[in-house]
Amino acid sequence: MESTGDERVDALVHRLAEVSELAPRDQLEVFEAVHAGLQERLAEAED
Repeated sequence: MESTGDERVDALVHRLAEVSELAPRDQLEVFEAVHAGLQERLAEAED
């Protein structure tokens, strides 16, 4: 997987790569956590 140049974003994207191995209920938790993490990172970038 290619780097985004941001270690925190890379870690979140890496979590998405593993989601297909999880049960649907667990997938939702990962999607929500990744979404929240990306929103937080974007908010920090705007400051």
